[in-house]
Amino acid sequence: VQLYRQALYDVASFRSEALELKEALLKVSQGDRPFLYAALAPYVQQAVQAHRAFLKGFEVEGRPPDKVDDECRQAYLSSRMALARAHAKLPSSASLCQALEQYQLVAAHIKAHPADGMHAEAQLCAEMTQLLPVRIAHLKREEAAAGQRGP
Repeated sequence: VQLYRQALYDVASFRSEALELKEALLKVSQGDRPFLYAALAPYVQQAVQAHRAFLKGFEVEGRPPDKVDDECRQAYLSSRMALARAHAKLPSSASLCQALEQYQLVAAHIKAHPADGMHAEAQLCAEMTQLLPVRIAHLKREEAAAGQRGP
């Protein structure tokens, strides 16, 4: 089981790195134009699928675990945070809601099971759980206004 889990984690990490590299290349060549998000979407989807496959191995009755073994904890939390970052790459309220959910899960896990070396992650999650709802509300207003204007 551990070898399979490690392979899934490695694939997920590779997909996240590929997403980051593709984003950097596109920003250099295209800037922050809307094309960037369309070009990133497949890479985001690949990273999301890979991290979800890894995290599924920890689920208990289809839900995130209350506690993860110490030996797997860093990989588990890193994968959740990478999943949140992948979702946050796309500027839609739905994608950012999924990112927020992941940051909340990490924050709750760290709060329930404090461990050395997790201070930076806890701080980042706390910041993101405060900032993302504001950004999501803004995007929802923009999406509603765009929907009223029509195509």
